[in-house]
Amino acid sequence: MPMFFKLKGGVAMEGKNFRSRKGFLLMVDPDLSIENLIELGGYESKNSNIDSENFPSGRSEETELFLEFVCFDKGMTSDEVMKEIDEKGLRPATLKELLAFCATYPGIDDIKLAVALGSVWEDWTTAQSVPYMWNHNGKLGIGLEYIEVVWNKECWFAVVQK
Repeated sequence: MPMFFKLKGGVAMEGKNFRSRKGFLLMVDPDLSIENLIELGGYESKNSNIDSENFPSGRSEETELFLEFVCFDKGMTSDEVMKEIDEKGLRPATLKELLAFCATYPGIDDIKLAVALGSVWEDWTTAQSVPYMWNHNGKLGIGLEYIEVVWNKECWFAVVQK
């Protein structure tokens, strides 16, 4: 069953078992570090493991892309989400892309939780975590969650076209 949601930017799309917000143009500057982007985003809270050392960029040129967000109508594992977005011709956004979105579009407050499955950090126990951005009453935070979690149906996943 489609769910109603308020839009402040982008284009809404709905399909069977998913919702999407499209149309957020981003320029991802390779010279901006994770730390720079966090500062630009004005986060109230940040996991101390989110830094350039644990999440190296890997790109050396400026990238222009359209970021979108997808949300599914049921709880899903990270593997299930990856399979679904791959079938739609999408790839998961990286941490840097999600941070660039938050710095570029600070007024988007109807996405309460957005996950960047395109960046994975492995801690000293070899547990893998992915970054997510949360928004509570206009206050932003950036954290890490274990990749093996079942994401609830309120989660949005940041994605870009392949």
